[in-house]
Amino acid sequence: MERTIKMRIITLFQLTFDLFFVYASFILTFSTYWHQGTNNIAKFFPLGLLVPLLVFYLFGIYSEDHYKNTGSVTSSTFVSILFSQLSIFLYLDIYPVSDFSFSDFLLTTFFQMFFIVCLHVLFHWLYQNLFLNKKALIFAENQGLSKDIQHKLSSHYLKLNTKWIIPTKKEEWDNHVKESDVVIISSKMKEKNDVICSAMDHGKQVLLIPEAQDLSIFHAEVKHINDLLLFLIRPPRLSSLQMLVKRIFDVIISSLLLIMCSPVLFILYILIPLTSKGPAIYKQERTGLSNKTFQIYKLRSMLVHAEDRSGPVLATKNDPRITKIGKFLRSTRLDELPQLFNVVKGDMSLVGPRPERPFFVNQFNDSIKGYTYRANVKPGITGLAQIMGKYSSTAEEKLRFDLLYVFGYSWVLDFKILCQTVYILLQRESAKGIETVNENINA
Repeated sequence: MERTIKMRIITLFQLTFDLFFVYASFILTFSTYWHQGTNNIAKFFPLGLLVPLLVFYLFGIYSEDHYKNTGSVTSSTFVSILFSQLSIFLYLDIYPVSDFSFSDFLLTTFFQMFFIVCLHVLFHWLYQNLFLNKKALIFAENQGLSKDIQHKLSSHYLKLNTKWIIPTKKEEWDNHVKESDVVIISSKMKEKNDVICSAMDHGKQVLLIPEAQDLSIFHAEVKHINDLLLFLIRPPRLSSLQMLVKRIFDVIISSLLLIMCSPVLFILYILIPLTSKGPAIYKQERTGLSNKTFQIYKLRSMLVHAEDRSGPVLATKNDPRITKIGKFLRSTRLDELPQLFNVVKGDMSLVGPRPERPFFVNQFNDSIKGYTYRANVKPGITGLAQIMGKYSSTAEEKLRFDLLYVFGYSWVLDFKILCQTVYILLQRESAKGIETVNENINA
């Protein structure tokens, strides 16, 4: 049985049991001896099932990334249930259709936390036992890249047993392909097509690290003229209607978030200058839509004049320029809150590729193929690269997710990214700097 079919079966069972335990939690709550209204359970049927189903999907707990490790399974399920229950409670508080009290909310949340988290841990164990001990063969153009790919896979939820080879003659690596379960191919390898054909001949799965043109084909429309098969690739940009809908959504949501976060912003605005010399708000030139520059607003997390001696450098892990309160701001991403003003102004969007400084944009445009496509949409506070990658991911690794967003934009994707950002904010690893420390910082 193919791995994708197994995954779909697991997801179907998981979805069925999730809905069962969600509704069972309401039945248990309404059946408690102190509850007064036991005849209102039927009113919860559409709301109590559809809202959790939608939230669970948006938070990605039915995707393969949900199974990275037990901690990831537990935390993502916990956050999804809490968000789902809060949504239901707030809706019923505004539009009461039943006597669903706050104590009912707490009890229902407890039941769901207990049953559904345990269920997802069980499915995590089942998933790992189905897909463990896979033999992966890595094809790359050099030893350094092969080891880098192998390092990333070593902590992957599939726990693949990896080995790598640098392709020479087809006869030498064809036997390795035959003995493997999964073949992983670097994006820049010249023998890419030959390796794919060999893997398909032997019935092996292929994981291909894409280049920019690969992502454009992924969203291509299939056409045919007579007996000529064609791929229609559209320019990676938003239509006028998409830009209008996105702008309305940005203004409404960012304005509401500014109102909700204003007490936190006010406290930090006072606290930051008291803990380190300098202003609370930090302005920096960034590149936006069509490579036009703008001033981005952030809560200052570094020492004043941090780059006077080093020049423009990316933040690093354990960066000595970061202040004590700055570490907290970065780990919680609170330093990004003032960018909501950039969204209201129109410089940025809530969702899009992260805006980079012109100094680095010029470097990346020259060295990374396809990097210029990022400028076809407004930069965002969060993006696909932020929820799928890491803060420490390289510019080329982030670019793949940014281009996937640009080529495949939809308002549904925007909404899903915003929901999954809530969970990502709870992961401290996502806020770490790059691993390589620039020696100029300490010079």
